[in-house]
Amino acid sequence: MRYYSYVFLCILFNTVLAITYKLASRRHCSPQGVLMVAYCAAFIVAIGGLFVQRYEGFNTSSILIGLAAGIMYFLAGYSFMRALDHGRLSLSWTIRSLAIVIPIVASIVFWHEDLNWKRCIGFCFLAICVVLVGAERKNS
Repeated sequence: MRYYSYVFLCILFNTVLAITYKLASRRHCSPQGVLMVAYCAAFIVAIGGLFVQRYEGFNTSSILIGLAAGIMYFLAGYSFMRALDHGRLSLSWTIRSLAIVIPIVASIVFWHEDLNWKRCIGFCFLAICVVLVGAERKNS
């Protein structure tokens, strides 16, 4: 049950995130400004969480991976906000969501994770999504 609660929260927060990105684009906000404030807010919340949980698990690897992930997350967010200046949220968010395919394929190829029937069905849905997004793009 805890798993589903966290998945629901993830969906909820990502939905609100998408809406805030579109709102920022509609109000002609600076993508850099919005992202900087968003990441500063995330940093403050993360630091607060460290104090509450008294987490002491920092090491060089976690710091380097975290820094790389933060840079990539910023660049992805910035690129996404720039895309919203030129396209619709529904199309942009669908394309952004397709980025999950590369890590799944990498984990199957490099880390030998199983390709079970559920993942095969998921890939079929993703293929359908790509076709539908391509068709929508041609029509707009």
